[in-house]
Amino acid sequence: MIFLVRSGIYKFESLNFVNEISPITFIFQIGAVFCTLTVINLIVRNSCIYKAILLIIVSIYAAILIRSYEDTSFFVGISIACAVIGYFAFRDDKLKLPKVVLSDRHVRWILFGLAVFFVLYVGGLTTLRYLNFVSSTYDFGIFSQMFYYMKETLLPMTTCERNGLLSHFSIHISPILYLLLPGYLIFPSPIYLQVMQSLILASGVIPLYLLSRNSRHSAKVTLAICALYLFYPALIGGTFYDIHENMFLTPLILWLFYFLERDQIKGIILFSLLTLMVKEDAALYVLFIGLYVILNNKRLKLGLVISCMALAWFVTTLIILKNFGNGAMTDRFSNFISDPQWGLLSVGKTILCNPAYLFKEVFTPEKIKFILLMLLPIGLIPILSRNLKQLILMVPFVVINLMPNYIYQHSIYFQYTFGVSAIFFYLVVINARELKPVTRRYALSFAGMGALIICLSHISGFTSLALDATQNHSDYQLIQSCLDQVPANASVQASGYYLPHLSQRKNLYDHTYNQKSLQIVETEYVVLDLRPGCEEDMNAFISQYEQAGYLRIAYEPDLIVIFQKPDAVQS
Repeated sequence: MIFLVRSGIYKFESLNFVNEISPITFIFQIGAVFCTLTVINLIVRNSCIYKAILLIIVSIYAAILIRSYEDTSFFVGISIACAVIGYFAFRDDKLKLPKVVLSDRHVRWILFGLAVFFVLYVGGLTTLRYLNFVSSTYDFGIFSQMFYYMKETLLPMTTCERNGLLSHFSIHISPILYLLLPGYLIFPSPIYLQVMQSLILASGVIPLYLLSRNSRHSAKVTLAICALYLFYPALIGGTFYDIHENMFLTPLILWLFYFLERDQIKGIILFSLLTLMVKEDAALYVLFIGLYVILNNKRLKLGLVISCMALAWFVTTLIILKNFGNGAMTDRFSNFISDPQWGLLSVGKTILCNPAYLFKEVFTPEKIKFILLMLLPIGLIPILSRNLKQLILMVPFVVINLMPNYIYQHSIYFQYTFGVSAIFFYLVVINARELKPVTRRYALSFAGMGALIICLSHISGFTSLALDATQNHSDYQLIQSCLDQVPANASVQASGYYLPHLSQRKNLYDHTYNQKSLQIVETEYVVLDLRPGCEEDMNAFISQYEQAGYLRIAYEPDLIVIFQKPDAVQS
């Protein structure tokens, strides 16, 4: 482990690491761990706890290795090693999990506690992103200003999204966002949006719990599945690029699956419509859920209704975006558009005529790692089924996350995983009931190890936001005091990380976008981020505004400078 290195120069992947280890220190540390585990075993007199702690230590060690050496092949190797260790740990029931007794009431209280932790962790840290001036124009500033416009005019307008006044619905059609407006009228703050994202995602545990109980899973299995949901790395990681309409996909799709399992038509239609209202490409999830109903449940009429609703919505939104908006973002599939005249239809043509190209684009090293990051924390259970008809539900994962070369769509740190996460957990529920008890126990336990390893190696770093808030508190106060000097009714262009804090106004522009735009918009105030590494060198812009006669009204070295246009009127 890295802490064994004396000089800190070499890491474990270097052969010189061996020469940098102090043998005495190494033996002492190994002995300390052994003695600690022995004492624990003597005190509790329960080998199960001893072995569980040992597995946790192995998982932590694996997480440290993965975090310190980011390589896909190495990640695969560590995962295989952990799978083998987990197999021998759970094969003979060494942890005696069947003897653990839980009631439904216990499960509900535990899940309530875990959900509260999820909201505090995700909502708290994403709020700190905003307060620490880490959230930026794209995309938090856009949504912050949009909700301000919705509060004032009921219209989803922005000026910072494309350097001019336009409806956000000309980019993405997302009427579902109006569900957040009543609360925003009471708490008109960007912080409200961050907190609501955590609450909306945490609420997905409710339909997941009901799905598991409907599938006649035991209390322990239900707890395990729901706990995996609340600690799912892709679900947590996707929130740290701030809010997006995609956050609604996870709970809505899970509710849709629940009502499908319960065969309640009104619920099916309602949640199909609500899911479609999230975004134009949400139709893809509903479409393939409808096809799944046709293939798997042999309910032709219901499946056709669901699929036709999805197709109608998709075609309608594409027409609206083409004629009244900025057009659909088909460029994300540019690597599959062989004939530009065909547009999106060319994607199907490419796959049909050259299926090998699909495999070449989908199975790249970074996408293979992404697949593992998505499947290991749920024990590969979504693909552990002999029912090949389930594969129809994997199509959205391939199309939305794996086919595009847009790097954010195959990353667990962005919102594009929220929809497929719901599908994966539905498959966990229905596939787990088909597994033998021993296999199910191993798969869920291995999933727990995977979730722990990936959370520690990939997600735990976000806790540094709390340390940052403490260490730089005085700087953030200075920045906010400077921003408070900008009148609420003034037009402003600001650096990306400061723009969300100025979003409660009608005329607001991103400074970088404005400078690169063919049509530069002059504003009454200019706010520049001087923090090292946050923006490009601002000296040229400072000279530009000073030569233009702008007045410097606030300045904190290496933090912020604010210019006021000479004829700007203070409110």
